[in-house]
Amino acid sequence: MYLAAAPLTWATPEKPLAELRLNQPGEAPAEMQGAAGTGVSALADDLAFDNTSAPAMGVKNGEGPGGGSLMIPGPGALNSFTLQCWYKAEAGVVGSFARLFDSKKVNVFFNKEGVQLRIGGGTAVCPSDLFRHDGEWVFFAVTYDGSLTENNVKFYAGTAGQAVELVQTAGIAEGPAEFADLYAGNIQGGNRPFAGWLDNLRLWGDSQGSGGAISEAELEKYRQADLKNVNSPQL
Repeated sequence: MYLAAAPLTWATPEKPLAELRLNQPGEAPAEMQGAAGTGVSALADDLAFDNTSAPAMGVKNGEGPGGGSLMIPGPGALNSFTLQCWYKAEAGVVGSFARLFDSKKVNVFFNKEGVQLRIGGGTAVCPSDLFRHDGEWVFFAVTYDGSLTENNVKFYAGTAGQAVELVQTAGIAEGPAEFADLYAGNIQGGNRPFAGWLDNLRLWGDSQGSGGAISEAELEKYRQADLKNVNSPQL
């Protein structure tokens, strides 16, 4: 079953930003918006997206749709971008192509090798165990700069108690990334659910240059802000 969030807004033209903090009505379907205190900060006014009712962590083809998803309106072609979210898997992330983000030609998902970014025909895989914490919120981010063809993909990880760090650098030579509507926690058809919790999802993008690939220091500011459940800092 596909469940869409309310449309999001973009920030400045220089650094467009879509943000879904999930604390307000309409940001997630009511039946999938967690109770008070379920968000990253655990504060009473911090809520999260509850996809734990999905039948499995990534469902194989032929088993039918399952779980819900959030949707960010498609920004079109981005020469550079950053995808960021917090996630928590009660039973661990076991692969099976469970989606964090999915947009036809841009996908972020788990497989047996680790976390994978796919842009068109190019892929980058990060096998780090830093992305696998049972029952713990994980801060995830991946950046891409289509102006380059090597070392232009960076995977970042953090937790509530651990600062954001660069985990791996890789390369995808695909030029600008074409975004249709961006789904989080599943694919549009609903058969690749992330069976867990999501919170504070963000997309930065730059249609011309490298500005959409934000830095480790900037990501750390967001991690710290999320732990206090305050409005996102200005970059």
